[in-house]
Amino acid sequence: MIMTALKGGGGKTKLELIAKPFLTAREQPMLIILEQLLPGYRIHAQVAMGALLKVKARSGQKGTPSDRNAVSQRIVDFVVQGRSTGHVIALIEVDDLMHRADADARRDAMTARAGYRTIRIAAGADSTDRRNTIHIAVREELVEGFAGVFQCSVLRGLVSIA
Repeated sequence: MIMTALKGGGGKTKLELIAKPFLTAREQPMLIILEQLLPGYRIHAQVAMGALLKVKARSGQKGTPSDRNAVSQRIVDFVVQGRSTGHVIALIEVDDLMHRADADARRDAMTARAGYRTIRIAAGADSTDRRNTIHIAVREELVEGFAGVFQCSVLRGLVSIA
């Protein structure tokens, strides 16, 4: 059906598609910061939650499209993955002024139930604040193996860990 629309067939108006930036103006510098701070890890940008989560099958029932849609249409800004293990270390969200605390809390609770930790970068954080936020989150909250790797002073309150 989508291909038919793209080709202009089926009596429907042909869709006009245009390219859009892969990362936002806030996400692009964050990717650079993450790659610099975590050289031993893979950083994946704009990951569909469907690649990270699936709805657990109910006993005797088959999963439905609405079950999959509950997570598949959502996007995680960045996923930090262990290079040698392949394990997801953290999910990182770069908040902007459009983020709603209540919706973010529900989303973070959903990913936490699957065993993921979410680091949120505050909307007002500048480049230095973002770097410091990642330093403290990784150093103090995520993986003991990172302890002592980073030396920095940090500004409290810029990060929330779910």
